[in-house]
Order: sequence, then C-alpha cells, then structure tokens
Amino acid sequence: MGVRYYLSTSAQATTAARAHPDLTELATSGPWVIFQVADSDLVVPLDNQPAVLDGVDDAQADWICRTKDDKGKCAGPAVAWYMDPSAQAVFLASSGPAGWQRVNADDPKPDVRAVDPAEVTNLQVGTDHIGFDVDHAGSPVLVKASYFPNWQVRGADGPYRVAPNLMVVIPTSDHVELTYGREPIEWLGYALTALGIAAAVFLATRPASRAWAGPRTPTVDSVAESSNADVPRHLAR
Repeated sequence: MGVRYYLSTSAQATTAARAHPDLTELATSGPWVIFQVADSDLVVPLDNQPAVLDGVDDAQADWICRTKDDKGKCAGPAVAWYMDPSAQAVFLASSGPAGWQRVNADDPKPDVRAVDPAEVTNLQVGTDHIGFDVDHAGSPVLVKASYFPNWQVRGADGPYRVAPNLMVVIPTSDHVELTYGREPIEWLGYALTALGIAAAVFLATRPASRAWAGPRTPTVDSVAESSNADVPRHLAR
C-alpha cells in the first residue's frame, strides 16, 4: 500500500513489530515506537500483466459492492481480491488497454502473464504530482496512490484503476509525470460560483429604487370625479 512507517504504542504490538523481519525500529517518541516498513516504495514495476474485469466500471456499486456477503457487507471484486492473498499475483483493473486479458467479474480467474519489469528511478513526489523515470517503455508500473479521476498522466497510458484502489500506468517514454488536475464538473462549479458572486455584487451596487408607496388614498374630489364620470352633467350638478 506504499506505507513507509508503522507506529505502535501497546506492548503487544511493539513486541510483535520488533519480531517482524520487514520492520526496522527507528526511534521512540513518548509512547510511540516508530518502525520503517521494508519494500514500501511508492512506485514499483509489476511482474505480471493486470487483468480487466469484464463489465465493471469505477462506480462503487460495481467496484466494491457488486456482490455482498451473507452479512450484507460489500464483497465486490476489489474487496474479494484484497481479502485473498493468493489472488494478488495479478492485479484486477476496472479498465485497460485491449491487450490486457478480460476476466469474469463475478468469478475472476486470470492467467498469470509475465512482463519484463521496468526499473523505476528518480522518484519525485509532491502534494499533487508524482514523477519517475523508467529504463524502458511498455511495461506496467504500479503507483501506490489512491485512484481518482482527477489524476492525469504524461509520458504514459492510463492511469488505470486496480484493486484495491491503486493506479497502474504504462510508460510510453522514459519519464512519467502524474498530476492531480480538474474535472469538467469542477470547472462548471467554479463558473457558477463566480457567476453567483458577480450577480450578488451587481445587486449590491445598484442604485436604490424608490419604495412602493402603496395604494393611493382617495380624496373627496377624486371620489366625486369617479362617481360623476358616467353621470350626465345636468344630473351631476
């Protein structure tokens, strides 16, 4: 999952962590004991080609809750893959290039198709970007960051969503750059917000209009005039 550090506080957890070969104790701070996790690089090459779940999209109803267990909890393909270590040699994807195998979403049994792993170097990570170099293009690379449609990539195809919720890209050049961008619906929201602010400013700066005075109070003369309007003049006198 790309987690670099493990922190423990209880005596039981700390004892177990100290005995684990993949955890190296680094420091203590108050009740916390800090361990570094081995082999937790953010970007790593894949040994096998991912498999695309046929007929599944990125919606939660498909990806996570396509099926449920006997307790009514979501047990869709991403959840089932995550809970089954024996299946994790091949990552399951919600989409991918035509060359990737397609498998039944309800009972995925992908073939293991080995690829020539790319060597990943020069990793650069910021708040909204991930960059790295590869020694050759064409082999899938796993990016251990949460997939979201806003991620965009240059120098590669993808990103493709893979279980449990990570990303795979296929480099098309020796340098790959992922950036967290904006979706069209977000730009529409910004535009509507700006329009609303402009309308509020316009209404606030308009000259005040004269208040409505209400219905006119009739006078004796006006009543007489209206009463006599249709009466012959000699009778009105």
